[in-house]
Amino acid sequence: MDKTAQGIPQSTIEYSRTDDFRETYANNVFLESSFWDLKLIFGHTDQSLGPNAIIQNLAVTLSWSQLKVLKYFLDSHLIAHEVQNGRIHIIPTLIPPVPNQIPPELLKQNPQLGDIHIDLKAMYDAFIKANPEASPDYVKPKK
Repeated sequence: MDKTAQGIPQSTIEYSRTDDFRETYANNVFLESSFWDLKLIFGHTDQSLGPNAIIQNLAVTLSWSQLKVLKYFLDSHLIAHEVQNGRIHIIPTLIPPVPNQIPPELLKQNPQLGDIHIDLKAMYDAFIKANPEASPDYVKPKK
């Protein structure tokens, strides 16, 4: 990798676009998970069809390793954006809470759910701690 005067590595990859390259807008992403990969299905709301109508228009499937790399770069860009522009506020209905317990019948079917639940609960709690307004129990402070 080349470096700029500031010492920041610059990519030597040369990008080009196909003739059928497509750019679109999305304010909704639906996820489909498999053993091999994760499909991200992008769409946008269309309120003329109803309050919860989503028109899906593009899907991208990523391998798990590529997804992990993407997560790193998404987090990097989000950190930089919030440092420059302030914290992004999340409305309470967007992030469903992780229940405090897994129903015993589900745990019986898949004992690994216990470990998954612990990690998901910790991730959810950390997210809510950093974004308290996203909590379903959030009460906006009075001015």
